[in-house]
Amino acid sequence: MSLWRAIERKLQKRYSPGSPARPLWLLIFSTSPCIETLYIRAGRLMVGRPLAVARMVLHAQGAGPFSQVWFTNLVTRPVRVWPPGAD
Repeated sequence: MSLWRAIERKLQKRYSPGSPARPLWLLIFSTSPCIETLYIRAGRLMVGRPLAVARMVLHAQGAGPFSQVWFTNLVTRPVRVWPPGAD
């Protein structure tokens, strides 16, 4: 739930929506490598629980003013949380 809680805190601030010419992105970052978003198991790319929960709630509630939501732990490459795409 940690990733979703970080997104939820930003949604509660009620930012003005972006425009098609200037979309509003949300970048969540953590200095802890413990938030597992994507990982490899038995040679297959897996979606970690924090990422899965965040995507599930965003799918149900929407991303508010944000056209894209990204996460990075400053160790691995950024991961697009919303809208979900090819991981």
